Amino acid sequence: MNTRLPRLFFCITPLLLLITTSPSIFRFIFPGPSTAFSFLLILTSLITSFASPRFKLTPWQRRFIYSLWLSASVEMILGSLFSNSIFLANSLQVASVSFFMLQVFRIRDPRPFLIVLIFFSAVALLGCFSMLAAFVFKPAPFFSYDYSESGATYLVYATFTNAYDSYLTGIMRFAGFFDETGNFSLYTTIILVSSLTCKRIVSTARVSLIILLLSTFFALSFGYIIAILSFCSGYLSGITLSKVNAISLNKRILYSSILAVLLVLLVSYLDTPITSYILSRFQPDSLYGEGTRFDLYKQDLSTFANSPLFGALSSGSLVRQNNIFSIPARSGLVGSIFYYLPFATFSAYILVSLKSVAMRTAVTFVLLSFFLHRPELNTPSLTLMFGLSLSLDPLSTYSDSESSNPSSAIVKG
Repeated sequence: MNTRLPRLFFCITPLLLLITTSPSIFRFIFPGPSTAFSFLLILTSLITSFASPRFKLTPWQRRFIYSLWLSASVEMILGSLFSNSIFLANSLQVASVSFFMLQVFRIRDPRPFLIVLIFFSAVALLGCFSMLAAFVFKPAPFFSYDYSESGATYLVYATFTNAYDSYLTGIMRFAGFFDETGNFSLYTTIILVSSLTCKRIVSTARVSLIILLLSTFFALSFGYIIAILSFCSGYLSGITLSKVNAISLNKRILYSSILAVLLVLLVSYLDTPITSYILSRFQPDSLYGEGTRFDLYKQDLSTFANSPLFGALSSGSLVRQNNIFSIPARSGLVGSIFYYLPFATFSAYILVSLKSVAMRTAVTFVLLSFFLHRPELNTPSLTLMFGLSLSLDPLSTYSDSESSNPSSAIVKG
């Protein structure tokens, strides 16, 4: 297993898995081939895991694998007890990702993460060009597909989108290869946050990081704007709390983020179609029963309050998705604790890797914003993204003193 071929295979396959699993739009357009391809990749990694000799994991990588196994085991138990096929399916998928990540950890190579980073940067840049061309020429979609009763995707130039006003304003929120813009911005934010932990990534992929950071703004994702605002407010709060005098290593990150936020605030005070388009999500919509997105919070909070231990698993109540109470309403306290265990492990690793108090505070604010943006944080593709972040653990971490190196404590897996 020390040959180049297996190493190259596990450098490329994380990106292939992201493209072929939900919420990638290709998973919906080509369900049969995507499922078969993902199954073959996971099966290959599973066989490799049992066939390969013992290898070494860092402590954080080992904790992450254990968190996946615990989360998958609890979901399988709950799914069996309450005869819930969705829980059973998700537990098997998360367990499969754990075996795949073992092989990615084994090769101890930053290229799996770098390949994903560069690909997302290219997708974001193509999305910007497509958005500009759509605004100018207002073409009809090249391709459309209804992937659910309440959702459709459109191919416009070099990007997919679930929101395109072609005949009136030409405004488009690009989604790359995802089913909707919010998911693209979430994965982008995870990549940017993960990059902060590794100095080698920041130095070798600086251009890609800048392109990804700035281009994603033009996707007009409210969640991404919230994440950047959270980062800036957290960073400034961290500086105040720690009374740091020298912040030269982080000045460029801070200044570029503040500039971006000022531009967003400037646009928000202008009466423009783009501003109206972003804020339209807070208007009543038939998708939410003629209510707004905030009404979802009330419904799921009520479901959780009526059955706090197991949620809708025991009560059979309807659970609305995509809000901060949806997971507690779905599986109660028992299921939620283990559901968020992989995300908690990922978050702890990120925060421990950052030695600056200001950066820790800023990233904490961003991680908390995930619960407002996309609280369903234990999907197979998201756990894969968390694992890719921990694949950087053996490399030198990014800190103010440049003295931290998690790889100094390697243990046997």
